[in-house]
Amino acid sequence: MLPLPLGFNLLVLVHLLLGGLGAYCLLHEEGLIQESAILGGLAFAALPKLFAHYGAGHLTLLYAVPWTPWLLWAEARSGMGKTRPRWTQPGLFLAIIFLADVRWSLLAGLLWLAFAIRKRASWIHLVRQGALAGLLSAPLALPLLEFTRLATRSSMSSGDVFTFSLPPERLLGLFIPDFGGFQEYTLYTGEFILALALVALVSKSLRLRARFWWIIAGLSILLALGPGTPLFAALAWLPGFNLLRVPSRALFLCGLSFAALAAYALDGIIKAFPAAARR
Repeated sequence: MLPLPLGFNLLVLVHLLLGGLGAYCLLHEEGLIQESAILGGLAFAALPKLFAHYGAGHLTLLYAVPWTPWLLWAEARSGMGKTRPRWTQPGLFLAIIFLADVRWSLLAGLLWLAFAIRKRASWIHLVRQGALAGLLSAPLALPLLEFTRLATRSSMSSGDVFTFSLPPERLLGLFIPDFGGFQEYTLYTGEFILALALVALVSKSLRLRARFWWIIAGLSILLALGPGTPLFAALAWLPGFNLLRVPSRALFLCGLSFAALAAYALDGIIKAFPAAARR
């Protein structure tokens, strides 16, 4: 209904704002004060990797990735034992991600499983939500299963699967922005966010609270390195992973993790001051 490229730009903008709001709601649900949760939401919405992929024209990724915080938010609310709307089901958000970009749904689903296990979710809950996601995504999933048997992706080698794995020297991109660089290797989250994340690592009390996000950040970097880490080289043969390429897209999880870690650090810093001095 809108002229191009204005229509695409507005659609992407709405998704970026949606992702930032989702990260804020997730962190606030996790017990962080409003100011800290706002920082986490802003850090995720302004994630350089999102804008790098926008520049590359990967629009479906920008439609799918911002729903990831909402998936975790729904899971966080599911274990609270209080009345909640039906639309806050994690399976609904997982289906939305699948329908937006099938490739991202696998990593988002694994993150959701890890988050649910951290929350001590029952296996009945996991099966129920998985079934809900499967039913809602069936109009795309069933034809896709038939199609993949006939597509070249079904015969990819491990070398094909690990196309555009993150070169180890590109880890310097965590500290140095790569202006005009390759979008798949974009790792930079911002010096301010990185500094706060390191505070969350150094502080013992914060390290325990934010341990989940440090684990996710580390695993996502290992996965992005592809064959550079023998442990994850075996993933190329697992169902689902053997149909995907570009392991470096796991760095979206790293970006979300660093946004959360920065929020946890700010939360700890603010709470260290007396209540009257916090403003």
